[in-house]
Amino acid sequence: MMKNLEPKVLLATVVLITAACSPISSTPDEAGSNAEIASPLEPYLASVWGTGLSQEEQIAVAEARNVFEENYIAQCMRDAGFEYTPFPEGTTFRFGDAENWQPEDREWVAQHGFGMFFEGTRPDSMVTSLTIDGDPNRAHQESLSAAEAKAWQEALEGRWADFNDGTFVFEDGTTMDFDEWMEYRSTNSCRGRAWSATQENSPVALAQTEEFAPLFDAINQLRDVQRATATDADREWSICMANAGHPDLGTQWDAQNLVQERSSAFWDDWTWEERGHPDRDPEMIAIRELEIELALADFDCRAETDFDARQAAHRLELETQFVNDHRAALEALRAAAEQLG
Repeated sequence: MMKNLEPKVLLATVVLITAACSPISSTPDEAGSNAEIASPLEPYLASVWGTGLSQEEQIAVAEARNVFEENYIAQCMRDAGFEYTPFPEGTTFRFGDAENWQPEDREWVAQHGFGMFFEGTRPDSMVTSLTIDGDPNRAHQESLSAAEAKAWQEALEGRWADFNDGTFVFEDGTTMDFDEWMEYRSTNSCRGRAWSATQENSPVALAQTEEFAPLFDAINQLRDVQRATATDADREWSICMANAGHPDLGTQWDAQNLVQERSSAFWDDWTWEERGHPDRDPEMIAIRELEIELALADFDCRAETDFDARQAAHRLELETQFVNDHRAALEALRAAAEQLG
């Protein structure tokens, strides 16, 4: 069971997690060298996702948007007849610690595998932390009667709902899926309206516009092709993995997909009442052991076949052709993003 999700957390995650997907890079070898090949596509997307900014600049942008949201909420609540004091200090932003994320180190891989169950934070992902300590609105809400406090809360957050198995269930029995709930929040709560206003004024929103949605669909198709196409490097990697005891893996993505599929199947069947803590469930323990075993073999086979550098060159070729084919749309996207940014 989970209370209403926080839109500000979703925004920060959507904007910044993409940083992990942009550059073309080769994983360091045992000696620690790391060759990077510049992506011809990434500069166009950087102005949308904010990945062209330093971490300090990305945090400054997030803080400014947070102040905008808090002021928007205060005005919205006043218009609805309620009191609300902006409290931007309740939200802080930081990036993960690079020292804790070392997938290029074999000892780290032996402990964390692909990092699919990594409990820390990647250094290229922003963490949003919320606190109610010092929030003047908490004291105000506690001073109200039960009926007044409920009305105040619904104006701020929308009607309260349980979240179970992908569905929001309201007190009156009404149900909504995630997309319906997000649309409801965007028009029926001050926080949701503030988030929508932030989105409308953010370059991220360009991905959903009529003008640029087809371009992003094409980019997604390009990524799908990159993952699905078996290159010479994939074929040599596959032979190496088979020799290490892991046959039937056609591309390097298949190794992680295998773990992800088994993990998804586990969560589909898992309940706390029937199986207890997932970390102590034999099936989950086996899945994590499989991840580490596959990740170590993958690490060694990529080094043996010079996989990362060869795949980077292949991706460079595909992205160069994509940019040549879509240059006008990409230039328009960058110009639009810079105007909003």
